[in-house]
Amino acid sequence: MDRFIARENIKHFVDRLQTETDDGTRATVQRLLIAEEDKFAKLSERLDMVDQNILRIAELAVLQRAKVDDMRCDGDGAALAHRHLENLEQLHELFVESRQLVVTMMDRSSL
Repeated sequence: MDRFIARENIKHFVDRLQTETDDGTRATVQRLLIAEEDKFAKLSERLDMVDQNILRIAELAVLQRAKVDDMRCDGDGAALAHRHLENLEQLHELFVESRQLVVTMMDRSSL
């Protein structure tokens, strides 16, 4: 049950990071996301979860980038669309960094 809750919390935090624009709130949600990821004991499970999130966020970023490219450069909608794309790119970077940490931990545990 705890693993289910942690997975759901992770999904919630990822969704929240996609749209949150306040930097302080984003930092708090990122810390909460990392804390939930740390609850996964098996590194291989954590790696699978991080890989799934990397793929999901990358797909969303591609779609958002296409929308941004099609928009006019002026207007509130364009600014919001750009911010959403930035959020996705930051989230992707966060997961890539998290993945590298998991791989490093796996390498250390195999020695």
